[in-house]
Amino acid sequence: SFEILKNLKISDQNSYLKMAYASFFHDIALADNEALSLINSFEELEKQKLNNYLWDLTFNHAYEAALLFRKYPETPEGVEEIIKNHHGSQNGKGFSLSVEPLSQLSKVFIVAHQFVIELLLFKEKGGVAKPIIEDLYKMYPQHDMIIIIKSLEKTLKKKSNAK
Repeated sequence: SFEILKNLKISDQNSYLKMAYASFFHDIALADNEALSLINSFEELEKQKLNNYLWDLTFNHAYEAALLFRKYPETPEGVEEIIKNHHGSQNGKGFSLSVEPLSQLSKVFIVAHQFVIELLLFKEKGGVAKPIIEDLYKMYPQHDMIIIIKSLEKTLKKKSNAK
């Protein structure tokens, strides 16, 4: 997310601080069940055949993490929103690809989060490397999301060219 912010020419340190806090807290409600943090859509949640407790925990984890984050009032405003929005839902419950009403920082976090999940799944499960960026463009065809994805792509190309 930091690299995306740099490429978007967002230089205020508060935005970077918000991303750091959101990165730490967004899945904290799933700390005892780390595998659940790889679930990133309602379809994936349904496929898991979880008991009611784990299903509810996964469905509501962004909301629960945001509630926990409220216990730290000395942190920057806006982090709670990013935490709740990290699966596209405005209220922190469930999953959504409809990201139009979300803030720019929430959208940056969503793109970075989705990229990392896909990378972790590939690392964990192996298989054939797939073009994550192309999948992101398909998932998020909105104009502002395309700009964010291009910012991520720019970073990846820089890293690739540096090798």
